[in-house]
Amino acid sequence: MDTLGVKEFKDKVTQVINERHPVLVTKYNKPEGLYFPLSHLKEMPLDLKRQIYLALSKKVIDKLEAAGIQEEEVLSDFDRHRDHRR
Repeated sequence: MDTLGVKEFKDKVTQVINERHPVLVTKYNKPEGLYFPLSHLKEMPLDLKRQIYLALSKKVIDKLEAAGIQEEEVLSDFDRHRDHRR
């Protein structure tokens, strides 16, 4: 896996996406982010998948709570969407 600083990643993002390989993004030599192409998803370690899932889930929950949206509203929206698709 390649490592790029934030500025270098920003400057080379198109190239990185076209090359389709994972890149660790650092800020002041500390991990800040990870670019992992979806085409390589099967190669991603299970523990990393879990950590990403938990981090993204937390962000979604925080945003929903900040907007005052309840879980029941989300489930209701999913049900309506599913019924509409049938």
